Amino acid sequence: MKKIKVSIIITAYNFEKYIKRCIESATNQSLKEIEIIVVNDGSTDGTWKIIEKLSLEDDRLVIINKENGGESSSINAASDVAKGEYIQELDGDDWMEVDACKQTYQYAIENDLDIVVCDYYRDNGNGKSRYVNDLNCGKSFYSNEEYLSCFLQKKSATLSWPKLVKTDLYKSVKRPIDNFMSADLITVFKWALKAKKIGKLKKSFIHWMANPDSVTRKEPAKLMYQTFEVYDEIESNLKESNQ
Repeated sequence: MKKIKVSIIITAYNFEKYIKRCIESATNQSLKEIEIIVVNDGSTDGTWKIIEKLSLEDDRLVIINKENGGESSSINAASDVAKGEYIQELDGDDWMEVDACKQTYQYAIENDLDIVVCDYYRDNGNGKSRYVNDLNCGKSFYSNEEYLSCFLQKKSATLSWPKLVKTDLYKSVKRPIDNFMSADLITVFKWALKAKKIGKLKKSFIHWMANPDSVTRKEPAKLMYQTFEVYDEIESNLKESNQ
């Protein structure tokens, strides 16, 4: 069996309109030494049937069918079984371009990177997309301290999925289940705090669906409260590490 270079984690809850496109964008990757871990988080629509059918067509799909517990619990479950050298996340309503894993993996290996940060596309659902630049600090490579300086000045997205992360580092940080709205923020911070070298690849591969029905859009007050909680935790972590 060939060594798995990248594990793609796909989380899905009631994404029957999008999940086929998402999974096929992963199975069609030009990098073939991959595994695709798809987590059905207790969907109540036709999502599970679509996942089940697609799993019969490609043996690189690893399927987890669980009770609904939220995105963080799904990602934690998937990371526990991931076997690749690096991990790439993909939300079930998003999709990735064909060379995404190949180019980010090569960039990571060639430059001995713990994290590769990429740009991304924001799709608005009517066929139009906008290119979004991430990590705008003028360098190609960063120490963790340099990256965190950019991150805390909001010059790098708090999103976890525009990043390829070394598996050991990825698995060392469990996502918070109780603070799901700001889970990306604290997770990316903790990755960066532990990373030795972070690189920026000035290319965009993932198409992010701006979903008007997302929980963060429907409950802005809760999002703000949970974000304040996370910044308190970030402050404590920085003090503990003498930064």
